Amino acid sequence: MLGVLLMVVAAFLNAAASVLQRRAAKEEPESAGFSWQMMWDLARRPVWFLGICTMIFGFLLHAVSISVSRISLVQPLLVTELPFTLLLASWVFRAPLPRAVLWAILLQSAGLALFVGTLSPTGGNPSAVSAGTWALGIAITAAIIAALVVGGYRSRLEHRAAMLGVATGVTFGLNSSLIAGVGAAVERGAPL
Repeated sequence: MLGVLLMVVAAFLNAAASVLQRRAAKEEPESAGFSWQMMWDLARRPVWFLGICTMIFGFLLHAVSISVSRISLVQPLLVTELPFTLLLASWVFRAPLPRAVLWAILLQSAGLALFVGTLSPTGGNPSAVSAGTWALGIAITAAIIAALVVGGYRSRLEHRAAMLGVATGVTFGLNSSLIAGVGAAVERGAPL
């Protein structure tokens, strides 16, 4: 239960970080493209810096959540970041959400609660996985991510977002698996 709570808080902090950084970036002129000067200007803004600190703290809670609970139980909870982001952005930018978006948030939340509530994960001891298996899994996953990204950029616009979204989700899954593996290695006292 602690892992579930930590992951939901981590998702909320990630959402808060996105909104804080967006708020700071909104003050930049639209004509200014990405540049080192823009990064320097943002870094001197307390709101942007708070967003970075919030993101780091959210990542740390994410890592702790995975290390105290089963990854298959807590990782799906990371998707609560999207409803949190929409609700926080609506509040910070004073832009009411359409009724359809509110219904989508409610249905996603109910579906996620049903999914996690009925999930019975078993097995999955990351400390029992050999280095070769880790390397093979990472290589295959990286190839899938690359194929999705390339396919997304070569696809029509309406398919691009879906393919890039799946690539991002797979990347988050790989990241969480690596966190679980490092956590298991640290727990058993293995050198990193």
